[in-house]
Amino acid sequence: MSFDTPLRSAVAFAFPILLIATSVLPVLADQNEAPVFHDEAMIERITTAIMDRRDSEADSLAQFFIQEVSERTGTESLLYADAIGLLVKARLYANRSAEPETEELARTVLSINEEVHGSDSPELTPPLLRLGQIFELKNEYPAAMEYFERAESILENAGENEGSRYSAVLYRMARVRRMEGDYGASRALYEQCIGALESGDAPDGSRLAQALWSYSILLRRTGDWSASESALRRAIRLRIEEYGETHTQVADLEISLAHTLRQLARYGEARALYRHAIESQEAALGPDHPDIVPGLTGYANLLFEIKSYEDAAIAYERIERILRAAENPDPTDLAGTLHNIGSVHIEARNYDKAREYLESALSLFQDTFGHEHEEVVNTIHSLGVVFHSLEDHENAERRLREAVELAERNLGDSHPKVMQCKDDLGHELLAQRRLEEAEVIFLETRAKREEIFGTAHPAVAVSRTGLALTSGASGDTARAVAQAIEASETRRQVIRLAAQAQAEREALNFATGLDGAPGIAVSLLGSSSPESLVTDVWDEVIRCRGLVLEEVAVRRKRGTFRHGAASAALHDSLQEAARFLSEMALRGPARDEEIEDYRQAIHAARARKESAERELALLTGEPPGEAGSTDTGFEETVGNVESDVAVVSYLLHRKPDFANGAPGGVSFETAYTVFVKPAGRGNAIAIPIGARGEVDRTIELWRQALLAGNERDCRKESEAIRAMLWDPVADYCRNARAVLLVPDGSINLVDFHALRMPDGKFWIEQNPVLRLLATERDLATEESAARGRGLLVMGGADYETASEEDPEVAGDSGTARPFSNAAAIASLRGGCGAFDEIRFAPLPGAGREAADVASAWRSAGGSAVLREGRAASESAFKREAPGKRAIHLATHAFFISGECSPQEGARGIGGTVWSDRGETKLDPLLRSGIALAGANRRKEPAGDEEDGSRGPEEDGVLTAEEIALMDLAGVEMAILSACGTGLGEVRLEEGILGLRRAFRMAGVPALVFSLWDVGDELSQLWMRHFYRELVERADLHEAARAASIASLQARRSEGKSELPVFWAGYVASGPRRIGPGN
Repeated sequence: MSFDTPLRSAVAFAFPILLIATSVLPVLADQNEAPVFHDEAMIERITTAIMDRRDSEADSLAQFFIQEVSERTGTESLLYADAIGLLVKARLYANRSAEPETEELARTVLSINEEVHGSDSPELTPPLLRLGQIFELKNEYPAAMEYFERAESILENAGENEGSRYSAVLYRMARVRRMEGDYGASRALYEQCIGALESGDAPDGSRLAQALWSYSILLRRTGDWSASESALRRAIRLRIEEYGETHTQVADLEISLAHTLRQLARYGEARALYRHAIESQEAALGPDHPDIVPGLTGYANLLFEIKSYEDAAIAYERIERILRAAENPDPTDLAGTLHNIGSVHIEARNYDKAREYLESALSLFQDTFGHEHEEVVNTIHSLGVVFHSLEDHENAERRLREAVELAERNLGDSHPKVMQCKDDLGHELLAQRRLEEAEVIFLETRAKREEIFGTAHPAVAVSRTGLALTSGASGDTARAVAQAIEASETRRQVIRLAAQAQAEREALNFATGLDGAPGIAVSLLGSSSPESLVTDVWDEVIRCRGLVLEEVAVRRKRGTFRHGAASAALHDSLQEAARFLSEMALRGPARDEEIEDYRQAIHAARARKESAERELALLTGEPPGEAGSTDTGFEETVGNVESDVAVVSYLLHRKPDFANGAPGGVSFETAYTVFVKPAGRGNAIAIPIGARGEVDRTIELWRQALLAGNERDCRKESEAIRAMLWDPVADYCRNARAVLLVPDGSINLVDFHALRMPDGKFWIEQNPVLRLLATERDLATEESAARGRGLLVMGGADYETASEEDPEVAGDSGTARPFSNAAAIASLRGGCGAFDEIRFAPLPGAGREAADVASAWRSAGGSAVLREGRAASESAFKREAPGKRAIHLATHAFFISGECSPQEGARGIGGTVWSDRGETKLDPLLRSGIALAGANRRKEPAGDEEDGSRGPEEDGVLTAEEIALMDLAGVEMAILSACGTGLGEVRLEEGILGLRRAFRMAGVPALVFSLWDVGDELSQLWMRHFYRELVERADLHEAARAASIASLQARRSEGKSELPVFWAGYVASGPRRIGPGN
């Protein structure tokens, strides 16, 4: 990305104005008399306006001062020269160095000083430096050096080779040598300058801070990141001592430090610095001042790098608006922004648009800087990526080689930009099948990056992935697998580190945006692969599953135990922000609200929630070296399973096709593979299942036939799924006592119990008990130290009212509260209305089910709290669910798909989907949830609950987002007796994002959920059988199996349809043993 260097560093090393005359203090004897000026006070006033970036005011004051001084002293006095010098300084700060008048004014200052002091006087140093600055800012470096070297010569001839004047000359010379790319000479000059400023009893803190800042930029460009960070932190301390924490002078340095930390992939620290600096600048300068552009650009670049492209695009568009509205915009600022917008278009695959923006940026940069500048390198590199993506190999290689050569010449061969250009050149050569050349490049970039950054850096993963792809394309499978595993290990480290300082949505986007190295390794396995290779790859797959879920869940638990008092306020803020966002997202836009206004409101609410989430993440970040459960692999999980148990683990992954070229060097598709650990003593194997499109389409056709009641098509598609997913592994599970199954992708939506076998019977009737796991790591999950007590049951909610009942009365009632007679939609299947238009119908069977469940649990010796009718409220759930051992919810649930179409998207209760009105991109956890008491009055203003209205902090709808932020540690099981509670959005390596994920994030390891709309009567019957078995066997999966078999047999005995929609659909997932007395 482009445009990261703070612009004002070129002019901020101010040399003091030499005062040779003063007057009396300003007085105003009479309103008609002109004021008498105190020159020193006036100079201070102008200087303050300049430093506070009040450009127009500073310019006007300086011109007024020049006029006043000329009338008093004439135009040949030093005071007159000083007054003109202030105007020059104001023009430089206002980015007006290119104006001919600015240079003319500076020459006037020099001429007056030469007349007064002579041509060899040290007093010429300030005007010489100021005139040299003008040429420096115009990128005319040889001309600038003439003035700086003249000043140096004058001072040395006068024996003045130390002190403030000499250090100012050294500083300016160091900057120009840095700009020219002579980093060795620049470093020596900087160190000499800093040494001069540090000498003496009272070092000049302001100038020392400025020199350290500029020096840190050199260190960053030469790859000395640690020294760059140290220099900046010292400079920040000096500036805070002088100006305070919120001054713009401090903000400039914070932005530069954020740039450095961003390069080191320390995104959380960098983001916090950017935000603090931007807030300081906005408070001082206003939200639309051009001087906030560098900080905004760095922040937008960070968003781009962590794959938050939508947020980055919004920030870049804001920058463009600021620049186009500015009085005297720097053309390089606009060029940088055009380059960045072009980069966003690359990610969106709008390559023609990207090329248009990038070529405009390149023209502006070359007009300003010539052909050797770093920004020219950046833009040529990006154009090379565009041509590469368009498969224009000739222009791609030409541009990328040009970028490499320019970057090496101007930045040195170890600079990150050089490595980035070389990587993309490597991929271009890979696309051309020039494999040996590509390998040489990837080996070089990997070695240099590991030397500079260590192994836990995104750029290292890029180099390692390139090597794996090159080896795979050359047919060296064993080497390619080893390299892909190595790349995946790096990627895993990076994702974990990044997730510790990101909101969950950002962490998911970041993980998705990194190359899927585990998939490369999986794709290289074949039927003849040795078991050691299979287990090595499976081990890495296990460690990669659910990385973001695991990290977010663990950091929240850490916050609870380690930072109880410190994190309590932050956690409360986060929960409130999540509640507000959920309510706003689900209500949709008001009838008279503009869609764009609604989208902006959603964006602001999400930003508020994620800001609180990041603050909490930074507080509770994992200490270095502390291991999480993602360090658990094959040996600790699958390797420890009993010999008579089979493990079947499906994986959705990116699969490279090394036989065909593509824009990325090799073509990719998304595919399924299944790992199997056979029952008995057989070796672990990996079996390709097929392309994602084919598998997902078959599953969707089965679900459509199932929900439509089409027995012929349902049977046909069921057999196709079985042949595709089960038959390849059946022989390996034939003698198993149990099958442990890990689904992935759309396979999460398949109830294997309901699949037809070749003889027409169902899977559940001919196979061993099926134990569903979220990840293989569930096999190694230790029992929670905090163990809850009792069961919370909620059912038969009154969706029209929500009022807290006496807990004792509500808990012991055993009968459902009466429902409101208000009109309700009886069936929402196939509906396509916006969520705010939906009304939830009463569920009388849910009330009876809740009473039955509470009774069964109590009969086994457990305690149960029953909440029905009005008492089955959102606030009651939030208050009473923590600390329980189990939770049972019998109510409506929903999952809102991304589009309004009866053929697409999953169906929750009522088939609720997002309508076109007010459509905006909502996170999956905002699009799923459960309805509780008062849900049909969610659009009404909050009340006090005494009159039956909803409470002040609830709307009767509990989203997955809100559940995920609860602390349910100690809750061992949640039974979600509602429609479609297992639905959600599929994410590579993260599974299903919806209610399943929410309860796991909250700390609940075992779940029972539904995969489709289940009738009120069937739910009541299934749950009755389930709890009967659960209290007898204390085995979650055996109880679920028995309940489904009993429901099937009941229908057979009555001669009713055996469609699985009438007896199956509830699925158990998680640990095996649980029950009232266990």
